[in-house]
Amino acid sequence: MCFSPVSASDLEWFNDDLPSPQSLPAELHFIWQARWKGVPNPPTTLQGSVAHCDSQLYPIIYTVLSIPCVFPVTSCEC
Repeated sequence: MCFSPVSASDLEWFNDDLPSPQSLPAELHFIWQARWKGVPNPPTTLQGSVAHCDSQLYPIIYTVLSIPCVFPVTSCEC
């Protein structure tokens, strides 16, 4: 599976929901990406990523990963 790099500007949509949005670039690039550098089999799903994300160490990343997990997959009209 191929993933394109994510930048902090890609995640601006989440700013209102983040505990400290000004820290997003640092947490994303210096902490989260460094955590997975060299790991042979990183998670490939949102659920897998959330399961491997310590909310105390990565509070912003945890929030960014958790929000899409509650989005509805489909919609229905009555």
